[in-house]
Amino acid sequence: MGPAGRARDNGTVSDHASVPDVPARLVAVPRDLAEDLIGGGLAARVPVFRGAAFDAVVVIGTDAGTIVTLLQAPDAIRRVVGWVRDHVSRHQDSIKVEARRGGRSMTLRVDGQVPIDTITDFIADALSDHLQP
Repeated sequence: MGPAGRARDNGTVSDHASVPDVPARLVAVPRDLAEDLIGGGLAARVPVFRGAAFDAVVVIGTDAGTIVTLLQAPDAIRRVVGWVRDHVSRHQDSIKVEARRGGRSMTLRVDGQVPIDTITDFIADALSDHLQP
């Protein structure tokens, strides 16, 4: 807590486990995925400002209209990957997962043929510091 009992934003989100805070990452996701992540305590809603969508490290789908801060925790990544796989199987379609950093972007088009490990590794790398500008 900061002065006068006010919380101070230090750019991290606690995962409430016995490990230190991890940096939060802005992620743009569809509304139903955002609600699932927030409800599960794996993300927090971010007030949408014009620049927030451009600062998102990962963008899931073309209808990614909700910005959240996603914990860099295995459960958060598993939930996102599970949602992506479920979406693809329910809609018999593909979904675009985009990773952005430092003016560069990489895209993974996920359909029923993409192994779950590939999706997991792509998102985990995007959320880590391995995607170098």
